[in-house]
Amino acid sequence: MPDQPKTEHRSVRISDDDWRDLLAAAKTQSSDRGTVIKEFVAWYLRRPGAKQPVRPDAAAWQRLITTDGSDRYHASESCPAFQSGRSGNEAQGIELRPVVTLTAEEAEVASQTKCAECLGGS
Repeated sequence: MPDQPKTEHRSVRISDDDWRDLLAAAKTQSSDRGTVIKEFVAWYLRRPGAKQPVRPDAAAWQRLITTDGSDRYHASESCPAFQSGRSGNEAQGIELRPVVTLTAEEAEVASQTKCAECLGGS
């Protein structure tokens, strides 16, 4: 008989983006989503010996988006400035460039700037 889990399986609703990002962030600390969630719950409930989980540097895991040839990057495709630019191009009959993901480090190397609206850039 296989090992029996020590805890009951639980189900929660988390957005796809948050679930993906939680995995990416946990991996930067050689961890996994379940461990991070359990550590947070123990700390939140003030369990004896529980310590506040260390948050990884966002630059190490956060995926940003841009389009080929753009000089600006965004937190996600839901950014109002990103959507406005895409809508404007569509209205003018300009072919939409493919969306690509990158890290903050990759954006810096490419001399791109943060979107002021979604990332607080200039």
